[in-house]
Amino acid sequence: MEDGARASAVDGMVDHIRGLIHERGLTVGDVLPSEAELAVMFDASRNTVREAFRTLKAYGVARIPPEGRGGSDRPASVGDARPVFLRHGYFRRCFP
Repeated sequence: MEDGARASAVDGMVDHIRGLIHERGLTVGDVLPSEAELAVMFDASRNTVREAFRTLKAYGVARIPPEGRGGSDRPASVGDARPVFLRHGYFRRCFP
């Protein structure tokens, strides 16, 4: 897959996860579906979901606990930066 196509897939997954947060009314600390569940839900690879989580984590929208002995499928949760991005318009199209 080309870098542009991969970036597009990750951007699309970021939009899907943001939409899921909005649709389910999730708030800070609520657990998000696992990488595996999201991959099946949105017909994507787990790598795409993982990269989307990294993007959301960088913006503070998702919290991802450090890897432990249980493997990489650890529960992510909604982060506390969501209101900040709402004020600055970054998520305005997904979180009206």
